[in-house]
Amino acid sequence: HRQTFEAVTCERAFLASLDGNCKTPIAGQAKVSADGQLHLIGLVSSPDGQKIFRVTRSGAASDAATIGKDAGMEIRKEAGEKFFEDMQDYVQAVQAANEKPTKA
Repeated sequence: HRQTFEAVTCERAFLASLDGNCKTPIAGQAKVSADGQLHLIGLVSSPDGQKIFRVTRSGAASDAATIGKDAGMEIRKEAGEKFFEDMQDYVQAVQAANEKPTKA
C-alpha cells in the first residue's frame, strides 16, 4: 500500500535522524491525506518529560524520507546535542541496570 509505505518511510527517517530506538521517548506519526500531501507530527522528550520538543511538517508524499529527516534535524538543532547525549546516557544506565544479575 503506497500511502502506508510513504508514511512509514517518513517516520523511520525521522527516528533515524534522532538516533531513536525502543528505549528513547521519541514519537512520530505521518499520514498521507486525500490530496496526496504527507503530514508529519513528531516529538522528542527528556526521559522525565520535563523537556519536550515538537515539530510538524507537510509536503509531497514522494518526499517522505526528506520530510522525516528534515523534521528530525530541526528538533536536533532546537534541543542541542547535549540533550541527546544526556538521553543516551540515561538509556545506557537503564539498560545496565536491567542487565545486572539478580539474587535467586
